[in-house]
Amino acid sequence: MGNRERKPIVVSATMEHWNDVVSFNQLFLSHFVFRGQANAEWDLRTSLERTVNLHHPNYIDRLLPNIYESNMLEQFKYKYPLYSTNIQPEKDENLEWLALMQHYGAPTRLLDFSKSLFVALYMALDNSFSENCAIWGVNIEATTRVHTVEYMTENNLKSTPHSVIDEYIYNKGNSFIGTIPTQNVAQEIIPVHPKLCNERIAIQQGLFLMASDLGNPFMKVFNSFFEIEDQPIEIPIKNLLDLSYSQYKLTGCRDLVLFKIIIPKKFKWQLTQLLNQMNITAETLYPGLGGLAKSLSVLQLRDLMYED
Repeated sequence: MGNRERKPIVVSATMEHWNDVVSFNQLFLSHFVFRGQANAEWDLRTSLERTVNLHHPNYIDRLLPNIYESNMLEQFKYKYPLYSTNIQPEKDENLEWLALMQHYGAPTRLLDFSKSLFVALYMALDNSFSENCAIWGVNIEATTRVHTVEYMTENNLKSTPHSVIDEYIYNKGNSFIGTIPTQNVAQEIIPVHPKLCNERIAIQQGLFLMASDLGNPFMKVFNSFFEIEDQPIEIPIKNLLDLSYSQYKLTGCRDLVLFKIIIPKKFKWQLTQLLNQMNITAETLYPGLGGLAKSLSVLQLRDLMYED
């Protein structure tokens, strides 16, 4: 994405105490968006990427994910009116259609993130039993800044309203979807804020990140976008906490584009209780009876702890 004067930083740290996760400077965290994953060994991978690899583990056709996406979009748009009377997006608003598909469980190129570290913590702990889990933090301001600089350079501007940048990024993201590329695709990470918000996105403070190129894994596109050449730097959690309170907190440490916090499985009980105290549960994060039903397993776990 152009020459950079400063080298991007990617770090990984392992929690040493269960309450490390509540010790970050909140101003620092406000520059990031977060994703929780049930296994610390997993990279950032989209559900579409996993699906294609599951069905075609040795595929060499880089256009195969695009074919999957185009076919699913066509079928979903065609049949959607049979299942819902809600307002539907325009036919060419493919980002909105992907967001709907993601909401109902279809594999897409979108990766769920939250503006809340603690929502991501819940998602990391959920369905994580015998493995360490993890929270990933992506510098959303650094991500947006790349697109902002590009837009202002193209239009010879020194400043522009946020709304204009948001529309530019949205239209750019939309342009990559639902087509079969005929040439090399730019390696870009696009922040996606759907125009048609749903209850779950609102409750979970959600948004998506998407890769422009389906022919490469999400992480490869991410590394290309930020010009990352090195492996993550392993640092003590104390160093990451100290960084959040350092001189960089006002800018979100603009060089730190990605961090991963590994959560040892031995902290799951304390962290689950912390989230309960904060009223971050399945019942509050998932609207309707689905959230209530999902919460019952946690209630049983809590009750059984006191049977002895």
